[in-house]
Amino acid sequence: NKSLKGALNFLSNLSFVEILLTGLVFLSEKTIGRRRKGVFELKELMRKLSSVGYRMNKSGRYSVINVSDLGIKVLLRRFTSDIPVFQQVFLQKQYKPLTDRIFKSGTENSIRNIVDAGANVGYTSLFFKKLFPEARIVGIEPEEGNYNMIERNIALNSVLGITPVKKALWGGHEKLMLDKKFRDGREWAFRTIPGNNGGIDSLTLKDVMEQYGIKTIDILKIDVEGAEESIFQNADFLANVRYLAIEIHKEFRMHEKITNLLAKYNFSYFESGELTIATKQ
Repeated sequence: NKSLKGALNFLSNLSFVEILLTGLVFLSEKTIGRRRKGVFELKELMRKLSSVGYRMNKSGRYSVINVSDLGIKVLLRRFTSDIPVFQQVFLQKQYKPLTDRIFKSGTENSIRNIVDAGANVGYTSLFFKKLFPEARIVGIEPEEGNYNMIERNIALNSVLGITPVKKALWGGHEKLMLDKKFRDGREWAFRTIPGNNGGIDSLTLKDVMEQYGIKTIDILKIDVEGAEESIFQNADFLANVRYLAIEIHKEFRMHEKITNLLAKYNFSYFESGELTIATKQ
């Protein structure tokens, strides 16, 4: 029976405790929303992995996915937003329109410095590193659980040249705190807001360039859950950026301001899904 085989395959990727929790999720009103969503996401991911030839195996409380066409492996926290993030980066290939533009222009060998702001668990950094192996990547992520996953994913692939930074990209220097109520409140939606009690250090793009000796940011990726509102208060950094991929979160009504700044700094841009992708002319 095909459905039984699929169910057994799904359960084989879970620990005993996770199997129990998966059963309880359909009985508990308290956990029904997020946990059930995670269960359905994991089942759908397994179906998609099978169709593209990627393999997923258990490793304790994590799953390891072999992204065979890129020659890398990634860790994934089951029942978390790591699942949709993986799908965006490796299945939907969210950043391929940007990298295609770079390769089409024949400038791929000139990509030396990449800043991944809002690095989450490191999937985009690994994707960029595989395509641009000579590049140095600075991955900025303020949330501890996500940051720890970046370190694990770097170690899993024995990658050199990706530097994780446990801070938040911001427009100035102030203490920040996490807001875990933005959008769906999952790991990919944690955002930073001003707050002295939060204990999160901020840094600007000017700081990044000075601290890591970067004169030109060849690729700047920004997905910072609304912090673009602060970052673009002073957009002088755009003078030293060649390619930009940014998710402009509609809640903050920054799209017109940011695209006007892109035009001011001589970028052409286009929309691709959730991203605005810009190229310096």
